[in-house]
Amino acid sequence: MIQEPTVVNVPEYQIYPAHWIHLPHEMREHLAKVFDVKCSGPTEIVDNKIISDGRMPADLKSITKEKMQEYLLGSKEEDFMSLWEITLSKARGELHPPQLIATPTPKPVEKAVESVDIPKKEVNGFRPQTAKEKEVMAILDKPKNANDKSTKKK
Repeated sequence: MIQEPTVVNVPEYQIYPAHWIHLPHEMREHLAKVFDVKCSGPTEIVDNKIISDGRMPADLKSITKEKMQEYLLGSKEEDFMSLWEITLSKARGELHPPQLIATPTPKPVEKAVESVDIPKKEVNGFRPQTAKEKEVMAILDKPKNANDKSTKKK
């Protein structure tokens, strides 16, 4: 005789107070507001350590897979724990949005050298100098010091 397998009613995943209490206070308050998590128990503090913020397992059942999918703008993710991690990430971003750092706009780089039109016509492998080239050469040929005789013509 073959027995039918027994169907065990496995409860949906949920967030428990032990996980909840490890979240930063501002994160818990933000998520409590987003998911309408009530606070039906007392706050417990032992040796300056928060043991419970008053949210009981029944209160935390309001954080469901469906509500997280809605909070994540219609996410198709089905895994409860993946949704929870994505939810925490989004909440962190809402609490601490990234700050944009203004950077100064770089100034345009000025050209160091002006463009010079170079004549194409060459005579015996040499081309005539342009006016700009003559001007530059005149500056370069001048002696730096009036007493400097090395660059003076004899």
